[in-house]
Amino acid sequence: MPRHIKFTDIGQFRNVIKSVTDHVRYKGKDQEGNPIFDPGATLPVITFTGTTKLHGCFKYDTKIALANGEQENISDIKKGTYVLTYDFNNESYSVAKVINLMNNNYNKKWIELIFDNGNIITCTEDHLFYTKNRGWIQANDLNNMDEFIDNMDEFINS
Repeated sequence: MPRHIKFTDIGQFRNVIKSVTDHVRYKGKDQEGNPIFDPGATLPVITFTGTTKLHGCFKYDTKIALANGEQENISDIKKGTYVLTYDFNNESYSVAKVINLMNNNYNKKWIELIFDNGNIITCTEDHLFYTKNRGWIQANDLNNMDEFIDNMDEFINS
């Protein structure tokens, strides 16, 4: 009987696969107590099915903050571009390289978000936004009480 496991993210899934392959390759310990792995061991066939929920899209002309402080339309971002991201573990902005792109033409409902600072973002209703007070919230569920991370200018000007 198949066993169904729900993973919160792809990293968790990869860790499980690594754990299974390490277990199969494990042959014991050397004299110093270090594990010995057989790289030629026959690995089990692991099959999986799953779905990925893509959380929303931005309108093609949404501005994305680049690592150098400039902004570029999301439709013009390419693999290898360095963008400004937020590191939730360190609660600070950092620079990251774009490693994958998605160009979705889904027939979804769009919503316009108008922020206190005058910024306007057009996105699909299901796009997730991180709020300080409620965590990840879909765009159509945001309200005037939600608080957003807003010190990007400090990072860019440092």
